[in-house]
Amino acid sequence: MSMRSECRQPFRVAFVAAVMGLALAACGKSDTGADTQINRDATVTVASGKTVKALETFRDCANCPELVVIPPGKFAMGSPKGETGRAADEDPLHTVTFAKPFALGKFEVTRGEYAEFVAKTGQHPGEGCYFFDGTKLVADPARNWEKPGYTQTDRDPVVCLNMQEMDAYVKWLSTTTGASYRLPSEAEWEFAARGGTKTARPWGDAIGKGTANCDGCGTPFDAKGTSPAGTFAANGFGLHDVLGNVWERVFDCYQQNYNLTPTDGLPAVTGDCTQRVTRGGAWLSDAPDVRIALRNWDLAGNRKYTLGFRVARSF
Repeated sequence: MSMRSECRQPFRVAFVAAVMGLALAACGKSDTGADTQINRDATVTVASGKTVKALETFRDCANCPELVVIPPGKFAMGSPKGETGRAADEDPLHTVTFAKPFALGKFEVTRGEYAEFVAKTGQHPGEGCYFFDGTKLVADPARNWEKPGYTQTDRDPVVCLNMQEMDAYVKWLSTTTGASYRLPSEAEWEFAARGGTKTARPWGDAIGKGTANCDGCGTPFDAKGTSPAGTFAANGFGLHDVLGNVWERVFDCYQQNYNLTPTDGLPAVTGDCTQRVTRGGAWLSDAPDVRIALRNWDLAGNRKYTLGFRVARSF
């Protein structure tokens, strides 16, 4: 049962511009492979004043999402021509460079975390959420983030939110902590999702069994609904569920390919910004489609029971 058909289009929000000169001269000990460098010696200072090293975790407040410090470095974004299942919108393979660290949620934002926001602010998202009826996507006005149409716990990723509602949550985190929270860029998402690897998936090229929550992944959750955060093993950067579970919104606007995008990790903000990029696949995605490089898009105003998000934080 594939969800690629829900809005799949050949588009590219690429990162191909000027900061190739931002070399990693400041890097200490680095892992170097073809097109990949990671500075694992990098450190950041968090809201508490504590120094946190690259790949370590922290929280800015008791109820804030747990974050992982993603190290600076560079990587090859997209997919090589020989990758099984490769789509035209994963081209061209290009180098993206991150001059400094950023942080990304260790998990997708959970229902419990979002419920805290609703309780503290009184901001209730709108009603109505798309679901798949076996043939097509259908809008159900009775569904919402608390009633997506399948059973969830507070540790499951929150779904049935549109981009504006996700943005309200990250703005609340910023106001609460004094830190800069936001949705990640597409390049940040892929760099972190790869976790230092160059294979189709963080654990290798083959999908395997029991590695993620998708349709055909060989788990009790397949094609039934979301799974609690941390159910499956983390990738090399310590992030969980970068593939499967829910599609994750990123900030980037629709573009047709990677030909005109920045190479410094910033989001693409030109093109048709009614369409925003989503990454990672979901519990209803066919197993072969669950690859790091695979890209999708969705209207910024849509709420779906397969669509969630992960927060990013700047330093």
